[in-house]
Amino acid sequence: MTGNALAPVPASDDLAELAAAFTDWTIWESDAGRWYATRRQFLAERVRRFGLWATVHAASLDSLAVELRQQGRRATLALSVYGTLT
Repeated sequence: MTGNALAPVPASDDLAELAAAFTDWTIWESDAGRWYATRRQFLAERVRRFGLWATVHAASLDSLAVELRQQGRRATLALSVYGTLT
């Protein structure tokens, strides 16, 4: 087989589980096949120094889940300092 192999399409259950676990994020797949998540809440500029992003992306849903968990840990740290992310 030559050319680019297509990545397996994740089951809709996988996407539903991820969306249920990260309700503060909107999750979607781009036309190019990358997965994105965008926060539903505005982030204050001051909390971005903790590595918080409005949108994160990854090549797979599993990798996106890793990114979202990391964002959660960083949000916890920012909240301990500022008390809010907004």
